[in-house]
Amino acid sequence: MKMQSVPVAISDDLLRFRCSGGWSAFAAREATESGMRLHRLSETNGDPELAGRIRGLLLSSDPLGAEELERFPSLAAVARFGSGMDTVDVDACAERGVAVDNAPSTVCVEMAGMVVAQVLNCLLDLPEKPARFEREGWESRYDLRRARGVSGTAVGFVGVGRIARRAAASLAALGVEPRFFSRAAADAELGVKPGGRVPLSELLAASDAVVVLSPPRAGSPALLGESEIALMQDHASLVAVSRGGVVDERAALEALGRGEIRHLVLDVFEGEPRPAPHESVTGLVQTPHSAAWGQAFAEGTLREALGKLSSALATASNEP
Repeated sequence: MKMQSVPVAISDDLLRFRCSGGWSAFAAREATESGMRLHRLSETNGDPELAGRIRGLLLSSDPLGAEELERFPSLAAVARFGSGMDTVDVDACAERGVAVDNAPSTVCVEMAGMVVAQVLNCLLDLPEKPARFEREGWESRYDLRRARGVSGTAVGFVGVGRIARRAAASLAALGVEPRFFSRAAADAELGVKPGGRVPLSELLAASDAVVVLSPPRAGSPALLGESEIALMQDHASLVAVSRGGVVDERAALEALGRGEIRHLVLDVFEGEPRPAPHESVTGLVQTPHSAAWGQAFAEGTLREALGKLSSALATASNEP
């Protein structure tokens, strides 16, 4: 039996996307078709009657802990827009019988595509070639010192999750040798080939590009700090796209400035949202935690999150 207009609160920033055809209308239609009525999360502030009726939450980066849960006494389910649960107190939700899920499927595909693009951009020095063409003219085509090339190169993945494995498979098809380091999980569980998983120091020293996809650990120092970055080759590229703080941002920027690494890609930052990008230098590519975003990402992730929320709410409504 289809639910009828179950009240659900959505993070305000999830209604700020600008997409062809009108994003807010699209989100409202998708929710209605799933038997839900969307309310902005901010609407529940100062409106205890509305907050008391909310059955589901669709969240992005808004925190949800014991204190926030007090505001929603009828809450039955929470869905995160994207992967990860770092902003949700899963234990506090479990204590209250609130189901929690996320929507990683589309994120995995779009993130893997973005990782492949960033790695190829670095290996071929694509971000800098247009500017060099403008400065130096046709002669710039003969300067190959910054472009390592693709085939026969080694790309190290710090983190061995679904995004890393999908991106690695695509790069391997182009002649790249993928290597992996992970702080968790066994090779057999992840489908990593024997010999593909190496110590972090070996991965950093031997890779032409290093992609950081490992999640942060609360209270732990940066996984890649000054001493780890110093192990990288001076022609290598560092691509940080998981969460801020996993890579020591300052150390990475200084290494780039000294010519100890060739490219630095930052899609995540310490202390987000970052009000402005770092000062531009050669080899630095920075985006506001949105490098994988596009309409396919937004639409696919919304549908998946709403589907997870709808299923959890239907289950909750059928419980005695």
